Amino acid sequence: MTFAAAVERLNVSVFKTLGVAAELDGLPVRGIFDRPHGEAFDGISTSHPRFTLPSSAAERVTLDSLLRIGDERFQVRSVEPDGTGVTLLTLEAAL
Repeated sequence: MTFAAAVERLNVSVFKTLGVAAELDGLPVRGIFDRPHGEAFDGISTSHPRFTLPSSAAERVTLDSLLRIGDERFQVRSVEPDGTGVTLLTLEAAL
């Protein structure tokens, strides 16, 4: 088995085990949702929710893309592929 195949196999297992179901631009995806706590400053939160998913599921993501996790909706603010088959989306609450 090649290293790339081993990494892909590991990624599939991690997202299956730790991931949550979501919709990205209306299509089902599975990824890891992280909402770090940030200090509030004059009523402004400094936390930036993030969603990590397989890069293959993030190929068509743009800064206008919408992500729905349960009843919450987010707009993608940055798309950061890491070169290992995983992409990190930085999110902002959508109105």
